[in-house]
Amino acid sequence: MHGGNGAMTATSTYGEGELVSRIREQLQGFWGRQELQILGLNLALHTLVQLVAMLFMPLPYYSRLSLHDGNIYFRLAQNLWPAQPLAHLSWHKRILHIVVSGYAIPWNMEWSFLVVGIVAASLSAVFFYKVVRRYAEHPFRLTLLYSALPWLFFAAHHGLTEPLLMLTVLAGFYYFFEERYVACTVAFALALLTKELAAFPALAVGLLMIRRRGWRRALWFGAALIPLIGFCLLYGLRWNNCTWCLGMGEWNAPEGFFSLRTGLYWMAQAVIKGTNSSANPAVALLYDVGNQVLNGLSLIVLALGVYLLWRKGLRELAFINTILLVMVFFLGELMYQFNHCVGRKFLLLSPALVAYDQWIGSNRRALRIGYWVLIAGMLALGILWTFIYAKFFLFYKVF
Repeated sequence: MHGGNGAMTATSTYGEGELVSRIREQLQGFWGRQELQILGLNLALHTLVQLVAMLFMPLPYYSRLSLHDGNIYFRLAQNLWPAQPLAHLSWHKRILHIVVSGYAIPWNMEWSFLVVGIVAASLSAVFFYKVVRRYAEHPFRLTLLYSALPWLFFAAHHGLTEPLLMLTVLAGFYYFFEERYVACTVAFALALLTKELAAFPALAVGLLMIRRRGWRRALWFGAALIPLIGFCLLYGLRWNNCTWCLGMGEWNAPEGFFSLRTGLYWMAQAVIKGTNSSANPAVALLYDVGNQVLNGLSLIVLALGVYLLWRKGLRELAFINTILLVMVFFLGELMYQFNHCVGRKFLLLSPALVAYDQWIGSNRRALRIGYWVLIAGMLALGILWTFIYAKFFLFYKVF
């Protein structure tokens, strides 16, 4: 009997050691040299900008006193179990972002929001690299382009949902392409708790899952909805309204969030009617036109990218981005007024940048110069937005 117990102990120890070894191998396989470089570069860039920005404005202007939605998430994190909704329902749905950003550093919520945004954006760049590496010859250059996207950079510094959303969605894409379906389901379950727009990439992956594995096995992917449903029911019982998750709050206004009149219509309306962005008519017109020029260029680049993905035969990647392009194209009036609003939705289409891999990796001097000019310009815009929407002095001097 004693000998049997010893054998059992040895087997158990061996099993635990084997499990640890497998986990170590997976971690080592995930973190290669370039992944670490991408993570380090992103963290260094964001940190450098913050060190400079702190010379001009205190930390609260990045969350608690921000002019953007970050201040709402900050207030919601201070009261996670209210007797009644404290803000528009759409903000309450983003519970994972609220909890993680509010309590990652529990002794200082303001630092917590800022650090989580920066770390999540940096980690999302790693997963972006892991996804595009499957299809591109120059994945590192593509990832630098992703890291410089102004919508991601701006969101990372204002307590917004996009950094965590992109981290979870890109992780879901990566695990789907790697055929690690359990991890893919977990990633999208977290994404759906971060922002409701995660439903669109989840839908695209779910349809591809049916094509790959048949609808019976693909039903397991539906488990990604369980945490969201549980959260909605829990708060629904608290608020005596179990259908609250179906509401869109301020987006209930006709054509506020989605519209059949397409983004092109609302882009034109934003210029014709104006957005009252400044008391100075000339500044307001320049600002409105500038926003719509950025919106138009972004839509053209993304639409062309999706088309080129189909031409290249990258069918699964093209299908996912087609679903997302349709979603973005039919966003409503409130989204298309400002590029920093609709641009944060463009982030979901960032894997479409694979279509431009050949140009980005070109040895032609003009294309190389254009690539670095583009990165510099996007970073400059992202940093400018970061300062302006944190009540930076430029806001008062320019607008």
